[in-house]
Amino acid sequence: MRFLIAGVIASVLSACADAEPLPSLKLNPEVTVSGLSSGAYMATQFHFAHNVYVTHAALLAGGPYDCAQGDLTTALARCVDKKGQGIPLSDLLDTARKRAAGGNIDPLSALQADQVWVFHGTEDHRVLKDITDASVAFYQALMPEKQVQYVTDVAAGHGFPTEANGVACGTTDSPFINACQWDAAKQILTHAYGELKAPATALAPQAFDQALYAKDGKHTLAEKGYVYIPQSCRDGESCRLHIAFHGCKQNAEMIADQFIQQTGFNRWAESNNIVVLYPQTTSSMMPLNPAACWDWWGYTGEHYATKQGEQVKQIANMVRALGIKL
Repeated sequence: MRFLIAGVIASVLSACADAEPLPSLKLNPEVTVSGLSSGAYMATQFHFAHNVYVTHAALLAGGPYDCAQGDLTTALARCVDKKGQGIPLSDLLDTARKRAAGGNIDPLSALQADQVWVFHGTEDHRVLKDITDASVAFYQALMPEKQVQYVTDVAAGHGFPTEANGVACGTTDSPFINACQWDAAKQILTHAYGELKAPATALAPQAFDQALYAKDGKHTLAEKGYVYIPQSCRDGESCRLHIAFHGCKQNAEMIADQFIQQTGFNRWAESNNIVVLYPQTTSSMMPLNPAACWDWWGYTGEHYATKQGEQVKQIANMVRALGIKL
């Protein structure tokens, strides 16, 4: 019944929301990102690819940069819920340094001024704490340790914690949003931007045509993405951009607008001049991605974790369309 209801809502969204190009806005050039699970891996990849412009990354239940090293078997063996194979941090760090030296990701020196926020729920047995520990260690090897905040004391399952939306806090179940009496969106945006104004009633998010931003014709994302634009930003005020990457089985095809509307970003965004971009994946059997995950193991090609990666490029094109020159 839950999936039937989600499908009906998705149909209504599709019928009511015409997908148009993204508007060009007056945006601060500094971008922040967040993501859950595969979205955390994607947020990390986008952070490293464009860290000159991405100044803050919030990562829920994700591991270190390029943990999978381009192989799905490796991804499942060491980057999710198994302890059998350790994560070779020194090798991953060497890879990042080589890619930065070759211009495939931004210079690692730019990380020195960044802030990172990492989360692991105590009841999350889908992605083990060893994995998020490795993410923290990876970042701390490249930037001052004090600039990496690690939250591990919330009794959440594998999901995005909210005050009241979603399934029971300690549960791991669709829509992977957890009612924990703890507002992760507030925590993330406060860590990124400092003290926030009180939240306001949110407007409706806008659909946009994601295919417009696949300049090379390759397109592994959904037809539509979504963006939340506060009234002040629509009126021409200077605003900031946050990109929120959903997790596997969390795109609009599978859970309708729940990630977009129930994670809590929009009400804080409305009162704090923050545009929130919600890019969307799609499920497919070719390439193999039935759970609509972001590409963190290489299903779009070997360059997936660099500036040349299909999805990284497509998101970067969306950012440029919104008014930021990456």
